[in-house]
Amino acid sequence: MIRKVTASELRGLKKKGARVKRQLGTAEAKAPEPKPQKPEPEAVEHASMAASMEASAQQQAAANVLLARNSEIIKEFAKSLEKLAKPVKPIPYTFIVKRDEDKLLDRVFARPGIVE
Repeated sequence: MIRKVTASELRGLKKKGARVKRQLGTAEAKAPEPKPQKPEPEAVEHASMAASMEASAQQQAAANVLLARNSEIIKEFAKSLEKLAKPVKPIPYTFIVKRDEDKLLDRVFARPGIVE
C-alpha cells in the first residue's frame, strides 16, 4: 500500500540521506497559465520616437544648409585660384644674406627689384 508523505516527513527523510522517487501519475496536473496579453501601445510611448525623428530632420536640414554654403565657398575659392594660374611677368629680387659669428646663415632678406 502506498502512503502519502507530508512535506516535513519528506524533508526529514532527505536529511537522513534517503532517496525519494515520486510515483508517476500522482502529481496533480496543472493547466498551463495563459500568458498575459500586452496592452496596445499608446501614443505617449511613441512620443520620444517622434521627437527623435523631428530632431534628426532638423539636424539634416541644418547640415544641408551648411553643405550648400560650403559648396559656394569652394567655388569662390576655385575662381580665386584661376587668377593665380595666369603667368606673371618675372620680377628681379635682391637678396641680402646675414651670417652669424660661425659664418652660418643667420637671415636672408629678399626684396623685389635690384638694389645696389
